[in-house]
Formats: sequence, C-alpha cells, structure tokens
Amino acid sequence: MVGSNNRPYVAVDTIDDIRIYPVNLITLTIDAPLSTPNISQGYASTFLYWYVQDSNLYLIQGYSTNQVATYQVELGTTPVINPGVATDLSGTFTQINSCATCLDYLLLGGTNNSTGLLGIFNVNATGIS
Repeated sequence: MVGSNNRPYVAVDTIDDIRIYPVNLITLTIDAPLSTPNISQGYASTFLYWYVQDSNLYLIQGYSTNQVATYQVELGTTPVINPGVATDLSGTFTQINSCATCLDYLLLGGTNNSTGLLGIFNVNATGIS
C-alpha cells in the first residue's frame, strides 16, 4: 500500500498485534514496524484491508464472524498507529466474507438469513458507522 506521504507500507495482521512496516525505497529495505495490540484477541482475520484518506491510513480488519476493527495510522513526520476501534455488525451480518473500499465508504459482503447482503458503511477514526 502507498500512504498519502507517497511512502509504501506493508500491513501485517499477527495474533498479537497489527503492524505497519515502512518501506525504504532508497535502500530497498523494510524499516522497523509500528504496532498496536490486535483487537481480535488471537483470532485470525477474515480480511485486512486498507485505504488512504487525507494524511491517514486506515486498516480495516474483519475478525470472528461479524466483528470489524478499524485502525488509524497517522502518516506524519513520525507515523503513529492508533489502537483499533471495534464495530459489531451482528445486526447486519451473520458472516463477513470480504470488504472493499471506495473513497470514504466500506462495503462488506456477507450473508444474513441465507440471503446475499451488501452493506455500505462510513469509515473514520472512531470506527465504522
């Protein structure tokens, strides 16, 4: 992924934390990661998706069957990754399958009562609404 500062990053979802590795294009190496605790509490993610808005990078992580966490990465001179904000989508989805973003919206594909369903949500620093 490429941040708003035109620097590439690699996002990694581990059992313990979410990590962002800045890529150094001059030396072609990966710098030390930024990290924050993984809100999924040891569960493998259904997906980890990202998008850039203004000077922020947002990571959207699906975990369990109907939970989504949003992590905001501030891409200033000294980048900072903020703790995840959980959003419970159980009222909409029984299973989250995938996600995609378009501008500042998050589209989640899932099922509800065996019927195909697509939800559109706003994504920001306080989570998903």
